[in-house]
Amino acid sequence: NASPKELTVPNGYYESPCDDVVWENLNEAWEVFWWECGKLNAKPFPVRKYGLNGAKHAAVEFQQELEAAGRSGGPPPTTVPGVDGVVWDGR
Repeated sequence: NASPKELTVPNGYYESPCDDVVWENLNEAWEVFWWECGKLNAKPFPVRKYGLNGAKHAAVEFQQELEAAGRSGGPPPTTVPGVDGVVWDGR
């Protein structure tokens, strides 16, 4: 097993190119979020597995694949019009 390495992270590394790709600090991974069949899904791309630049690249690429396949839609409507703080679960 290789010992942990110290890396210099480039400026802007933690800035996401899109809202669906997010840096998750706890697990040191880029995570892609998308809604499908009314359910929020997430797929992590850990730096430990993909490398520093590879993790971000793989996450953005996966998000673009979801978009191209028409699978990156937003969440279903869940608020009740005119009533603050009320959420509707249509199950």
